[in-house]
Amino acid sequence: MRYSSLLLLVLGGLCGWLGFHFLRPTQAENQENPALATEVLELQQQLAVIQQSMDSLQQRLDAMPTSASTPVERSLDPAMIEQMVAEALAAQAPTANNQAEDASQAAQKKADAEALLNQSIGQLLAGNLPEEEREALWESLKEQGLLEEAITRLEAEVEANPNNLNLMNQLAYAYLQPIIRGGVVGMEAGQWSVKADQTYDRVLEADPQNWEARFSKAVSYSFWPPMFGKQPEAIRHFEILVDQQSHQPAQPQFAQTHLLLGNLYEQSGNHERAVQAWQQGLQQFPDNPELRKQLGLE
Repeated sequence: MRYSSLLLLVLGGLCGWLGFHFLRPTQAENQENPALATEVLELQQQLAVIQQSMDSLQQRLDAMPTSASTPVERSLDPAMIEQMVAEALAAQAPTANNQAEDASQAAQKKADAEALLNQSIGQLLAGNLPEEEREALWESLKEQGLLEEAITRLEAEVEANPNNLNLMNQLAYAYLQPIIRGGVVGMEAGQWSVKADQTYDRVLEADPQNWEARFSKAVSYSFWPPMFGKQPEAIRHFEILVDQQSHQPAQPQFAQTHLLLGNLYEQSGNHERAVQAWQQGLQQFPDNPELRKQLGLE
């Protein structure tokens, strides 16, 4: 601000000096040179305008507050600082609590999943798990998103115990779970089916009489799309099972062999053989409701 005032003083002095030395011609000079008189008059008018602008600027400068009149408060009361800090911490507390709660819940969920996985693998390794319990076990693993992790665990167990045929059967059935429960289709479903089929083959190579491996293999083939021509292979395996079952004590699950074999005959257009398969099964299992239904007895 002091530089502006200094500039005004200089300009004011300059205007005064010009007016005194150049803009005050004598009467004789005005009479001798009329043009010069006119030019001097115009300069006087311009100087008057400049003087008015300077006066207005000076008034504005006088009205502006000086730095001394508007001191800036640069210190805060300690109590106010403590209050501000407390308010900031209180605002952050809910976020921190939520993050801690989320982390705790995630850790608990991970621990629960690990416990379920360990328990399930232990039950599968023990063998002789009833079908309903096994299905419930796989459903729980699916709901927790643990199907593929369970498969990986079983693969490691089979690798460590290559002669455990029960374990191989469990692994082969596990390979079918992404299709049965996970909704996998197309090429990916084909890849899982091939893995299951190859694993069942390993079991049957070691034990051709292994009912679970052959039955599961036949069932798997029956669900392949017709374009792959797996239905005849499924029929062949069911026919082998019928023959093998005839030399063994009857088991409740044997009724499914006759039922599914008849269904495949019916799908292939051979109704007569379908009826024969169902009737043969009903002779051994006269109370089976599914066989009775297929024969129109219920």
